[in-house]
Amino acid sequence: MRHYTRLFASVLTVAMVLPLTVSALAIGDRVQTSNNLNVRSSASAQAAIVGTAPLGAQGTIVSGPTINSYTWWNIRWDNGLVGWSVQDYLQRVASAAKAAASFSTTEASGLAISATPNPCTLDNGATQCASTISWSAPSTQIVQVWVQAGASYPVQFACTAGSGSLNAPWISGGGDTFILYPASSCDPSLYNSLSAAAIVQVSAIGNQPASPYSNIRSTTWYEFGPSYADSLANLRAAIPSLHAAGFNTVWLVTPWMDMQSSALPSATWNESNFTALKQTLDVLRANNMQALMDLNYLGQGWSPAGIDACTWTQNSSMYSAFTNYVSGFLQRINGYQSTVMIMVATEAAEPCSMLGSGYAPQVASIMRNTIGNLPMQIPSSVRSGWRIGYHDYDELNLGWLSSGDSPIASPNPFDFLSMVAYEMESYSDSQIASELSTRAARFRALYPSWPLIVGEYGAVACDSSAEANQSRVVASILNWAIAHNAGGNLWQWQPVTKNGTASDCSAGLSGAGLNLMNANGTPRPAADTVAGILGGSIVTVSIPPPPSNFTASCDESGTASLGWSPVSGADSYRPIIYVPIGQLCPGGWTDGGTSQTNQNRECHISDYHGTGAQAFSLPTGATYTGYAYSHNAAGDSNPAAGPINFMCAAPTPITLTASPNPCTLLSSGTCSSTISWTAPAGQTVQVWINDGSSNKLMSCSEGSSSTVVPWIGATPGTFSIYKTTSCDASAASGKTAEATLVVKGVAPPTSPDGTSITPISGGTITASNYSWSFSKQTGSLGYLILKNGVSDGSSGNLLLVALKGKLFVRNNAAQWFKWTTGGWQQLSYSLDKASLLPSETGSYLLNKQGIWYFGAASTADKPIYRNGKPAGAGMANYLINIGGTTYARNSLKAWYSWNGTGWVATAAPTIGVTTTSAQTAALLDAIQAILLQLQQWVGGR
Repeated sequence: MRHYTRLFASVLTVAMVLPLTVSALAIGDRVQTSNNLNVRSSASAQAAIVGTAPLGAQGTIVSGPTINSYTWWNIRWDNGLVGWSVQDYLQRVASAAKAAASFSTTEASGLAISATPNPCTLDNGATQCASTISWSAPSTQIVQVWVQAGASYPVQFACTAGSGSLNAPWISGGGDTFILYPASSCDPSLYNSLSAAAIVQVSAIGNQPASPYSNIRSTTWYEFGPSYADSLANLRAAIPSLHAAGFNTVWLVTPWMDMQSSALPSATWNESNFTALKQTLDVLRANNMQALMDLNYLGQGWSPAGIDACTWTQNSSMYSAFTNYVSGFLQRINGYQSTVMIMVATEAAEPCSMLGSGYAPQVASIMRNTIGNLPMQIPSSVRSGWRIGYHDYDELNLGWLSSGDSPIASPNPFDFLSMVAYEMESYSDSQIASELSTRAARFRALYPSWPLIVGEYGAVACDSSAEANQSRVVASILNWAIAHNAGGNLWQWQPVTKNGTASDCSAGLSGAGLNLMNANGTPRPAADTVAGILGGSIVTVSIPPPPSNFTASCDESGTASLGWSPVSGADSYRPIIYVPIGQLCPGGWTDGGTSQTNQNRECHISDYHGTGAQAFSLPTGATYTGYAYSHNAAGDSNPAAGPINFMCAAPTPITLTASPNPCTLLSSGTCSSTISWTAPAGQTVQVWINDGSSNKLMSCSEGSSSTVVPWIGATPGTFSIYKTTSCDASAASGKTAEATLVVKGVAPPTSPDGTSITPISGGTITASNYSWSFSKQTGSLGYLILKNGVSDGSSGNLLLVALKGKLFVRNNAAQWFKWTTGGWQQLSYSLDKASLLPSETGSYLLNKQGIWYFGAASTADKPIYRNGKPAGAGMANYLINIGGTTYARNSLKAWYSWNGTGWVATAAPTIGVTTTSAQTAALLDAIQAILLQLQQWVGGR
């Protein structure tokens, strides 16, 4: 599990040394017959007799025992005869104390012998295999090494002064015994006088039989940085390339916390990651590929809430949470039994306080009661149909345990076993083969009928100078696995990060330098080598260009879309939007966290195969940013399409208005009013009318509209608008109205204010046809407004003037005032700013018989005062001439215009309409009279 960083010491060869014992006969014992004794070719009463050892004959036990109906020992008799004899007629010659002392002395002298591998493995069809015999001795001590193959007479194998080693390529299925003797010289004739110091029995085992697991040709997909779902999306894009290279399986790194963010006190599952996983398994299945998945991926800082990565196998509550996790995991991917092989691993299950070979027995004991028995700890109904394996990095794989000990429960509940092959960059090909055979033998000695795979293998190359060696090492391991019917998983396909191999190695990331492919999608030499062995080929994929014709938009309902056109080389796309902090991502989008550049939240879809618009919903009234990347097995396009900033406008409110309202009843007793409503585009609305006797559907539309209602009467009618899904009348049933409005008609007055006032012409003097200027007057007169070079007002004293939408007045004390909603406010300056001079539009002089000014009511209902009081009873009625037309407003706030013979209902006039000089000339005759009245009113202020 290269997801973790761990350094291991060099592999120690554990010699199978069988010393002399004192409790019973043992190899190396000197024995004597108590009767005439047959010597046979093998340990069986039916075996051929090769000779007879007479009564009193002596010899040395060289191997055994073999127990069937009798206990048999293989003995080298002093007369040169070698073979198997039953124990019943044998007596030990040397005393037990002497034998023990003799062996103790040779051990203390530093004499030992070992074999690697032991047992060695017979390749398919082979009858012999190789093992390297190594011995240690003081440099001044001469030692002879003798070998006995089966029942044959021993022969001298080697003789050295001090330690040495020699390859024995002829180890047979019957086994061979190597005996180390201290000697005074290398003379073989000394043999009968030598005493054995150490013995190793070397055996050979047949190659494991072929099984479905033998065909596993896997590589690991692992990325550091992307989310689990994003990494799987990248894998889905790369699966065709992996398949083309000859791989039929992918190891999916699946951390526990990515699938279950919390385990205790209650489980919180990440269902969206299971969706992404099943999508990936579907793609693998479609390509006739499988997946290897290790379920106990966790570590300090990346474990589910409630789980301590250092103690979880020692804590019953935590381990129970893990078995529940495994059950829930398998249930969630039920149906993929033929695609997925599940594993658990010693690594990441070992307590943090028990790392290293010295703790191997304690760790093995913990494992046997936890993950080493996992298949028996999940419900049988859940376990059924799943292939579950045990993956071991150190306990068995590196020989940390003594013979017979194991982290796996007994009986073995797993379907297959998995070993590891790393850190062999300095080994020769023959050393790699020997080491692999040794590791495999440790598993097969305990579990000879269980399929074994090389679940992890690889070689590091952090720069191009090491790539050739990487290629050699991985090829050597892969070829060994194929020759020994062992499936294999090569770690790993791509670099750990998109930064590339050199950067990953510099950062010290676990798995750095093991990759077959470069970050830019080009192969390293090992990739071509492996593909050649697997019968595949490397398909080089270039990073695609960004999507073309990228668009981003959103309507007032919050329906947004990102659109683009397809580009060559892309097999999927990755749309991205940035939303304000605090806002959740739209449904179906992955939360990518806070952007460090714009401090907004990134939301994306990792594996979008459409080439049209990606529609989704967003809250209205906010601004968003959209991007889109093209994607293939080589990665994302660089740059992305975009950015485009877009806004989801606030929706159009649903409102209801009528104009005019009230309307003026005609002689028919009815009048017309235009009923208007607003609604968001695409929203169906129904407008109903209740005339006091019944409720009727008047109109239905999508969005805003209006209609003229010509039958408004004196009895008020209530209009209501409803938001519906169709124009069927029943669609509004039971709904609450979005808005209501009362509309009625009123009878026209005899005159606007109930008197016989007849409007006069004029009332507004515009800027047209006049030249306006300011003039500095002598004395206290200050500035005056001049019209055509002449002061406008009696003696240049008083003038009410509207300039740029504001009303001003000047009294005979040369003080200027401006009208505000609170009344007349004296100015701290004279009205001499050229910017306030009357212009063609927007400035005018207001006049009428009397003094006129705007009152302080609200903007929507601002009356005009005449001679200091509202123009009409109750601030209701007034007359004004604008643009040559005389207007009146009655107590119901309805506007009328004078057509020369009577009053006609009309819309409110717009102030500032330009009039002609003919219309304004009629006003000049009335100016003198109005100035006197202005003086009386303003002069005292």
